[in-house]
Amino acid sequence: MSRDIEARATELLKQSGLFKQAVDVEALAGALRVSVQSQPLEDGFSAFLLVKEGNATAFVNSDHHPNRRRFSLAHEIGHFVLHHVPTKKLDDLYLDKSVALYTRKDHHSNDMEREANEFAASLLMPRELLEKYIAKNDLDIEDEFDVSRLALAFGVSEQALQIRLNRLHLAVPNF
Repeated sequence: MSRDIEARATELLKQSGLFKQAVDVEALAGALRVSVQSQPLEDGFSAFLLVKEGNATAFVNSDHHPNRRRFSLAHEIGHFVLHHVPTKKLDDLYLDKSVALYTRKDHHSNDMEREANEFAASLLMPRELLEKYIAKNDLDIEDEFDVSRLALAFGVSEQALQIRLNRLHLAVPNF
């Protein structure tokens, strides 16, 4: 995991006053001047980010579970923060399918998808907040019920939480 990505996500949350569990990802998008449109998308598409003439819009699949929509929006914010260059004149399109896909002109990059996923996980489940919540509530992250409780508190899926805990070396993966 990139410490830089983790640090950028944490810094962004703190600067925006949103450094608390369950992060209000839509408020963060608004603070970044990224408008959010929730609507049904074609099968297999979770979300996409369109930056046209300097205006950014994240389109999120309204047919997906609320936790998935939160992660998808956080992922698109990751593309905006990490990959969009506001000074260039070209428009950008970040198109994300269930299977990671990045499209911008004729350029594909799995690295950008991985980075946007890392950013989304760091944004929705900041290490410091996870550790505080686990300690405060005396959770056993090896216990299925406690993992469910933790995922609910942060508004994420249990699978996303397990991956995050594993990458932070806070738990052993159980899938």
